[in-house]
This record gives sequence, C-alpha cells and structure tokens, in this order.
Amino acid sequence: APRKRKKRTGFSSPPKPYCEVCGRTDLPIERHHVIFRSRGGKDVEENRMDLCILCHKEAHGERVSR
Repeated sequence: APRKRKKRTGFSSPPKPYCEVCGRTDLPIERHHVIFRSRGGKDVEENRMDLCILCHKEAHGERVSR
C-alpha cells in the first residue's frame, strides 16, 4: 500500500512582521526551516525563522541582487 503523506498543519504562531536576519519590514515575510525538512529538520517553532523574501532566497543558496 502506498504511504500516506502527513498533512502539514501549518505554523502555530503568526510570522513576525520583520525579517529576523536583516530587520526589513517592507518585503513579504516567509517562514524558513533552519535545518531543512529535506535534511531531517523538524516542523517545530525552534527550527523556524521568519525571513524576508531576499534573505530566504539567500538561505537556500540563491543569488540575490540587492
């Protein structure tokens, strides 16, 4: 039988209104897993950060021009 995927329940607390890396408030904020879920990171508050879209892309190794 195929394995059932666990339904993601979402985050328990609302995102902060600023980026935890650069402090920006003028860009959309995204949730980031410090230890990527693909590498065994848990979906818990202690493993999450709120980052602006630029810092989030950089956290995933994407080049960003500022």
